[in-house]
Amino acid sequence: MPTIALVLLGCLALGGELPASPPTRLYVRTAPPGAKVTLEGKLLGKSDAIFSVLPGTQAVLVELDGYLPEERRVEIRAEEVTRVELQLKRRPETIGQTGAPTLPDASKVDAEKEEDAASKAANAYLADSKLPASVRDTMLTVLRQHPTETRWSGRDGTTMFAIAAKRLPTGTIRQQAVPSMLNLTGMLAFQELLKAKCLLDRYAAVGLTDATTLQQAVVESAGTLRVEGKASTILQGAAVRGGYAVGYVTAEENTLLARLLQETELEKVRSAYRDAMHRQARELMQRSNWTEALLLWQHLHKRKLVSQQLYLDAASCFQHVNQVPDMLRVLTEAIDTFGKNATPEFLENAGDMALAVETEQAQTLAEKAYRMASEQLKETISSGRKQTATANQE
Repeated sequence: MPTIALVLLGCLALGGELPASPPTRLYVRTAPPGAKVTLEGKLLGKSDAIFSVLPGTQAVLVELDGYLPEERRVEIRAEEVTRVELQLKRRPETIGQTGAPTLPDASKVDAEKEEDAASKAANAYLADSKLPASVRDTMLTVLRQHPTETRWSGRDGTTMFAIAAKRLPTGTIRQQAVPSMLNLTGMLAFQELLKAKCLLDRYAAVGLTDATTLQQAVVESAGTLRVEGKASTILQGAAVRGGYAVGYVTAEENTLLARLLQETELEKVRSAYRDAMHRQARELMQRSNWTEALLLWQHLHKRKLVSQQLYLDAASCFQHVNQVPDMLRVLTEAIDTFGKNATPEFLENAGDMALAVETEQAQTLAEKAYRMASEQLKETISSGRKQTATANQE
């Protein structure tokens, strides 16, 4: 399903500003790119791009030959950047060359039957479960409302729940695959639970405000989060029914939030959020969208979600938009921030970038970076020699 992400990105001052740009903007990204973008009937241009717009709740329409048009109403906030990301769906061919309707695709029919079977398998498992009657009935209602899905989520009062079903393989491998498939469906259910709006809202409250990136982050970090078994109100179950592995998880909202917002667990989501947005910035850089990539960098920098490579990428973006003073400022900040923890490779790259600028300040910075890189390498070599000597003595 297409996802709309509303990102609150103010231009963070890094001792300088981005090139002149309108304060209220709309960034539209589509997969595939090149779609025509219309806002309230006015043609803006083609995706992927950033547009100057007026604030307010407005309809965004994207159209691309061979794909179904997509329209979403979004809230565009004044003096901020609103991001819209849409996964376009191919236009189905309903009329053959003779003008007669084509027959349904056999593989599509089989897939629909399989998804319906998944909900039936989940229903059979949950109907016999020992869950509280109210929670169980709500879960069964959700399954009936969405019979062609393979993952479901919802809530009954303060109890949150999620369900996942996955078809087991056939043949001799089936029995061997059952334990791992049961573990997988349990994790898929937990992953679905983490995408609940009430949880995402709490993450947004601590600065992770890009909804699309946040969903990616919680999905990617789900396997590392340690909440199972930590609280009696978090329950999981899994079983085989009707050729499917079915798993569920239920949790009291406050208990789950208390676990997830502990610093250790929160840091895992924050790191995944940083890495997901860094990948987005890298994609923008590959398309030479330097200014848009800087917006994502500034979003992360404001939240202190940085890395050595992020600093280098930001400096590269500033260099490409001809903001050399800001490039040098970013490199200086990066070297000072990481200090002795900086890798020799990072220091060498930072020095190379500074050396390309023919100013006294840049040359001084390059010399500092190279000197630190040499010291780091010297320590590494010395440490390696000591370890070798010790090993020989033993």
